[in-house]
Amino acid sequence: MAATIDVGIPLRNANGYPDPTCYKALKEIQRAEYGYRSLIYICSPYSGDIGANVELARRFSAFAVTAPQILLAPHLHYPQFMDDTDPDARELAMFFNRILLSKCEQLWTNIGRVSAGVKTCIAVLFLSGRQILTIADIDELSLEVIEEKRVYNLMDILR
Repeated sequence: MAATIDVGIPLRNANGYPDPTCYKALKEIQRAEYGYRSLIYICSPYSGDIGANVELARRFSAFAVTAPQILLAPHLHYPQFMDDTDPDARELAMFFNRILLSKCEQLWTNIGRVSAGVKTCIAVLFLSGRQILTIADIDELSLEVIEEKRVYNLMDILR
């Protein structure tokens, strides 16, 4: 298997030799086709009203794709195989979340539903100096809101 740096773009040719010219050309084609997309961490609560919280995360995620961004929404992924009610599994998932957060450029969250887990994620990203986009009402989410990069008082959120 060819080593890749970018998704689907081999750094080596079919014979296993480095092929930087081909790599650069394919990377430019990919950039022209898809443009640059930030890696966004979608942060919303899971526990509590699970149905409503999952729907909120799905709406955020669907919007992120149209924004266009690359999204991570671990609270949609991890509950598929981890038990949120098991304290050890939950702590492990929160550890995974901190690692994923370190790779993201931004965090998007709804300040209408701020759980302890959401506060932790916000604090981690805030301390790293990355952008945090907070939305008071999911129904107000639009490209204009994203472009304004509205950030509410984070100390109010973290209380």
